[in-house]
Amino acid sequence: MRETRNELKSETDRYIDGLPGSHKAFHKVMNYLEVLGMGIIVIAFLFALYFSVAWKTVNPVSIPLAWFTFAACGSLLFILNGVHTAVLGAFPISILPSKASKFVTGVKAMWIGVGLIMGGLSYAAFWVMMAYGTVAANDELLRLLISLLGIALGFGIAISIVLKMVSTTLKKLS
Repeated sequence: MRETRNELKSETDRYIDGLPGSHKAFHKVMNYLEVLGMGIIVIAFLFALYFSVAWKTVNPVSIPLAWFTFAACGSLLFILNGVHTAVLGAFPISILPSKASKFVTGVKAMWIGVGLIMGGLSYAAFWVMMAYGTVAANDELLRLLISLLGIALGFGIAISIVLKMVSTTLKKLS
Protein backbone atom coordinates (compact mmCIF):
# COMPACT_ATOMS: atom_id res chain seq x y z
CA MET A 1 0.00 0.00 0.00
CA ARG A 2 2.78 2.41 0.93
CA GLU A 3 4.65 1.58 -2.28
CA THR A 4 1.55 2.38 -4.32
CA ARG A 5 1.16 5.71 -2.52
CA ASN A 6 4.82 6.58 -3.16
CA GLU A 7 4.52 5.54 -6.81
CA LEU A 8 1.42 7.73 -7.23
CA LYS A 9 3.23 10.64 -5.58
CA SER A 10 6.23 10.29 -7.90
CA GLU A 11 3.96 10.02 -10.97
CA THR A 12 2.09 13.13 -9.80
CA ASP A 13 5.36 15.00 -9.26
CA ARG A 14 6.61 14.05 -12.74
CA TYR A 15 3.30 15.17 -14.26
CA ILE A 16 3.38 18.51 -12.41
CA ASP A 17 7.01 19.09 -13.48
CA GLY A 18 5.92 18.78 -17.13
CA LEU A 19 3.19 21.42 -16.84
CA PRO A 20 3.55 25.09 -17.80
CA GLY A 21 4.27 27.63 -15.06
CA SER A 22 0.69 28.87 -14.85
CA HIS A 23 -0.57 25.33 -14.17
CA LYS A 24 2.12 24.82 -11.52
CA ALA A 25 1.01 28.06 -9.84
CA PHE A 26 -2.63 26.88 -10.02
CA HIS A 27 -1.60 23.56 -8.44
CA LYS A 28 0.13 25.38 -5.59
CA VAL A 29 -2.89 27.67 -5.00
CA MET A 30 -5.27 24.68 -5.01
CA ASN A 31 -3.09 22.86 -2.47
CA TYR A 32 -3.32 25.90 -0.18
CA LEU A 33 -7.09 26.12 -0.73
CA GLU A 34 -7.51 22.45 0.14
CA VAL A 35 -5.59 22.95 3.39
CA LEU A 36 -7.77 26.00 4.07
CA GLY A 37 -10.85 23.84 3.35
CA MET A 38 -9.68 21.30 5.93
CA GLY A 39 -9.27 24.17 8.39
CA ILE A 40 -12.82 25.35 7.71
CA ILE A 41 -14.10 21.83 8.42
CA VAL A 42 -12.20 21.73 11.72
CA ILE A 43 -13.59 25.15 12.70
CA ALA A 44 -17.15 24.07 11.78
CA PHE A 45 -16.68 20.95 13.91
CA LEU A 46 -15.46 23.01 16.87
CA PHE A 47 -18.45 25.38 16.56
CA ALA A 48 -20.87 22.43 16.42
CA LEU A 49 -19.17 20.87 19.42
CA TYR A 50 -19.32 24.15 21.34
CA PHE A 51 -23.04 24.61 20.57
CA SER A 52 -23.70 21.05 21.73
CA VAL A 53 -21.82 21.53 25.00
CA ALA A 54 -23.30 24.98 25.65
CA TRP A 55 -26.81 23.80 24.81
CA LYS A 56 -28.40 25.68 27.72
CA THR A 57 -27.14 29.07 26.51
CA VAL A 58 -27.76 28.81 22.76
CA ASN A 59 -30.85 28.78 20.60
CA PRO A 60 -31.94 25.11 20.34
CA VAL A 61 -32.20 25.34 16.55
CA SER A 62 -28.54 26.37 16.28
CA ILE A 63 -27.32 22.97 17.49
CA PRO A 64 -28.59 20.85 14.55
CA LEU A 65 -27.87 23.76 12.22
CA ALA A 66 -24.24 23.76 13.36
CA TRP A 67 -23.92 20.01 12.81
CA PHE A 68 -25.54 20.20 9.37
CA THR A 69 -23.15 23.03 8.50
CA PHE A 70 -20.24 20.85 9.59
CA ALA A 71 -21.53 18.01 7.40
CA ALA A 72 -22.01 20.34 4.42
CA CYS A 73 -18.46 21.68 4.80
CA GLY A 74 -17.18 18.27 3.70
CA SER A 75 -18.44 19.06 0.22
CA LEU A 76 -15.91 21.89 -0.01
CA LEU A 77 -13.06 19.39 -0.31
CA PHE A 78 -14.91 17.42 -3.00
CA ILE A 79 -15.47 20.58 -5.02
CA LEU A 80 -11.91 21.90 -4.60
CA ASN A 81 -10.43 18.51 -5.44
CA GLY A 82 -12.74 18.25 -8.46
CA VAL A 83 -11.70 21.67 -9.78
CA HIS A 84 -8.05 20.79 -9.14
CA THR A 85 -8.40 17.48 -11.00
CA ALA A 86 -10.46 18.82 -13.90
CA VAL A 87 -8.24 21.84 -14.61
CA LEU A 88 -4.92 20.00 -14.37
CA GLY A 89 -6.27 16.88 -16.08
CA ALA A 90 -4.74 14.43 -13.60
CA PHE A 91 -6.02 12.31 -10.72
CA PRO A 92 -5.06 11.97 -7.89
CA ILE A 93 -3.47 15.42 -7.89
CA SER A 94 -4.44 16.65 -4.45
CA ILE A 95 -2.32 16.73 -1.31
CA LEU A 96 -5.22 15.02 0.44
CA PRO A 97 -4.88 11.30 1.22
CA SER A 98 -6.37 9.09 -1.47
CA LYS A 99 -7.09 5.40 -1.95
CA ALA A 100 -6.57 5.71 -5.70
CA SER A 101 -4.44 2.88 -7.04
CA LYS A 102 -3.87 4.30 -10.51
CA PHE A 103 -2.71 7.66 -11.83
CA VAL A 104 -5.11 8.92 -14.50
CA THR A 105 -4.60 11.81 -16.92
CA GLY A 106 -6.44 13.48 -19.78
CA VAL A 107 -10.15 13.40 -20.46
CA LYS A 108 -10.77 10.58 -17.98
CA ALA A 109 -9.24 12.69 -15.19
CA MET A 110 -11.29 15.69 -16.28
CA TRP A 111 -14.50 13.64 -15.97
CA ILE A 112 -13.39 12.38 -12.56
CA GLY A 113 -13.00 16.04 -11.57
CA VAL A 114 -16.45 16.91 -12.91
CA GLY A 115 -17.87 13.93 -11.00
CA LEU A 116 -16.22 15.13 -7.79
CA ILE A 117 -17.66 18.61 -8.30
CA MET A 118 -21.16 17.28 -8.97
CA GLY A 119 -20.93 14.88 -6.02
CA GLY A 120 -19.78 17.71 -3.75
CA LEU A 121 -22.59 19.99 -4.88
CA SER A 122 -25.17 17.21 -4.37
CA TYR A 123 -23.74 16.44 -0.93
CA ALA A 124 -23.88 20.11 0.07
CA ALA A 125 -27.43 20.49 -1.29
CA PHE A 126 -28.58 17.51 0.78
CA TRP A 127 -27.23 18.94 4.04
CA VAL A 128 -28.47 22.46 3.26
CA MET A 129 -31.96 21.01 2.70
CA MET A 130 -31.66 19.10 6.00
CA ALA A 131 -30.75 22.35 7.76
CA TYR A 132 -33.63 24.17 6.05
CA GLY A 133 -36.08 21.40 6.98
CA THR A 134 -34.95 21.62 10.60
CA VAL A 135 -35.08 25.42 10.85
CA ALA A 136 -38.43 25.62 9.03
CA ALA A 137 -39.81 22.61 10.95
CA ASN A 138 -40.77 21.02 7.63
CA ASP A 139 -41.49 17.45 8.73
CA GLU A 140 -42.35 16.19 5.25
CA LEU A 141 -39.02 17.36 3.82
CA LEU A 142 -37.15 15.86 6.76
CA ARG A 143 -38.93 12.51 6.40
CA LEU A 144 -38.06 12.42 2.70
CA LEU A 145 -34.41 13.32 3.28
CA ILE A 146 -34.01 10.88 6.17
CA SER A 147 -35.57 8.13 4.04
CA LEU A 148 -33.20 8.94 1.17
CA LEU A 149 -30.24 8.91 3.56
CA GLY A 150 -31.34 5.57 5.01
CA ILE A 151 -31.77 4.01 1.57
CA ALA A 152 -28.40 5.35 0.37
CA LEU A 153 -26.61 4.09 3.48
CA GLY A 154 -28.37 0.72 3.27
CA PHE A 155 -27.36 0.18 -0.34
CA GLY A 156 -23.87 1.55 0.29
CA ILE A 157 -23.26 -0.78 3.22
CA ALA A 158 -24.69 -3.81 1.39
CA ILE A 159 -22.62 -3.13 -1.73
CA SER A 160 -19.51 -2.56 0.38
CA ILE A 161 -19.98 -5.90 2.17
CA VAL A 162 -20.54 -7.79 -1.08
CA LEU A 163 -17.51 -6.19 -2.75
CA LYS A 164 -15.33 -7.00 0.26
CA MET A 165 -16.52 -10.62 0.21
CA VAL A 166 -15.84 -10.94 -3.53
CA SER A 167 -12.42 -9.31 -3.14
CA THR A 168 -11.47 -11.61 -0.26
CA THR A 169 -12.68 -14.67 -2.18
CA LEU A 170 -10.74 -13.71 -5.31
CA LYS A 171 -7.57 -13.12 -3.28
CA LYS A 172 -7.89 -16.57 -1.69
CA LEU A 173 -8.46 -18.21 -5.08
CA SER A 174 -5.39 -16.64 -6.69
